[in-house]
Amino acid sequence: MQLSRSKRISVAVFTLLTPVILAFQNCSPTSLSTSASTQGGSTNNGQSSGGEPATGNTDGTGSSGGATTPPVVVTPPSGTGALKMYGNPWATDSLANIDIGNGGYRASYRFRAKENAPLNSFRVYWTCNYEGQPERGYAHGTGGTIRIDLVPDDGSSQHAPNLNQVLASTQRTFNLIGGYDPRKGQSWFQQQTFPSPANLVAGKLYHLVFTNIDNQPDTNWIGINRVIAYKNNDVQQPVNAIDWGALYSYRGGSWAIPHPEWTDNPILQLNYGNGVSQGIGIMEVWIGKVKEISTTKSIRQVFTFSKNTTTVSSVSLRLKSLSFGSVLKARVEKSDGSLVAESEVPAPNSLMTGGLNYENHNWLKVPFAKTFSLVQGQSYRLVFTSSSGVFYAYMNRDGDASQYGFSKFVVDSDGYAQYNNNDGMGWLGAYAWDGCSSSQNCGRADYVDSDWQYFFLGN
Repeated sequence: MQLSRSKRISVAVFTLLTPVILAFQNCSPTSLSTSASTQGGSTNNGQSSGGEPATGNTDGTGSSGGATTPPVVVTPPSGTGALKMYGNPWATDSLANIDIGNGGYRASYRFRAKENAPLNSFRVYWTCNYEGQPERGYAHGTGGTIRIDLVPDDGSSQHAPNLNQVLASTQRTFNLIGGYDPRKGQSWFQQQTFPSPANLVAGKLYHLVFTNIDNQPDTNWIGINRVIAYKNNDVQQPVNAIDWGALYSYRGGSWAIPHPEWTDNPILQLNYGNGVSQGIGIMEVWIGKVKEISTTKSIRQVFTFSKNTTTVSSVSLRLKSLSFGSVLKARVEKSDGSLVAESEVPAPNSLMTGGLNYENHNWLKVPFAKTFSLVQGQSYRLVFTSSSGVFYAYMNRDGDASQYGFSKFVVDSDGYAQYNNNDGMGWLGAYAWDGCSSSQNCGRADYVDSDWQYFFLGN
């Protein structure tokens, strides 16, 4: 993963009513204890953009791997009525980090509580540097000690944290070397527990506030990751920015949104005392590793539907078009290849704007002529091809429990992404490492840790 430095505030899948979650370069702390000058940062699309607040990095891979779990069910955006989304409905273009320390930066992850229950613990995505590359800009020195306070919202129009009312607190100490964690093999997303959990009220706004309390926070600091889309007008986001969002503060100043022009979602799992988890568990966005959809090349999402049997009316895929007059075809079939439903739709010319792979991807909805049922326990293949023209689509990597600890309720755990370049290799798991480019067929038949950005709309 190539990462670049830009702003201190920089660039997964999630459900707030039926929980979900999302990721970057990671590091693992060794010890746990519970108890507007120049602004920097970076995003991981391989470009830098200086002069903004404390956030971090994004790259051409858009991230920092896993197994499979049930499709995410999320509360739909306004305009969908009582319908719900099933799949991986988060618009994500990259990872982005906020530094904690490094000149006086703090971060807040704001969320609307789902449960009337104590918040026992949480999981976030800490960032650190690569081995042998101490100046990558994700962490510095020892990483410091970070205190995390759970506080209510202040009720203002900015919906900032109320720091005068700490409901619960915990802290984490990192023992990095030059911003790098040499303890390979440890969890990069370790769970953090509150020693005295606070009872939350469903429907109310709260914040997790991250403060560096190291004696030298400008020298010893670390970042936390979130996922972003490069525009804020994505009407398909499952939740709005108030109910799930990130803020930063510089040297005790007012709280602000890192990038108002972005759609910005914290990578965060909340664990309630009643066993429910809420959040986003995507751990990578392979934005620079697009796969082609054409008359000869296809992609598909293979999944076994784990939710209650559901009637659906359409499916949407996030992509971009490379030619005028492109037509996307969607086919839902059972694992034996028998047809369940299929339809096609022309792509609007707006999907063609932007010269780079990661620019101007958006949702394209494919309505079906008749509704049909996704049956609990049934295995399906959702296949996308083109009747005319060429499209690009790219995938996320989920942070499932086998490697990263995120619950099946915060990732799209029912299935995985595959592609077929019609070159004799057959269907391969959508993979984006080891020098893979969009023109290379470097997937793996056994790879099941990625998902396309897609969702069914149903009841």
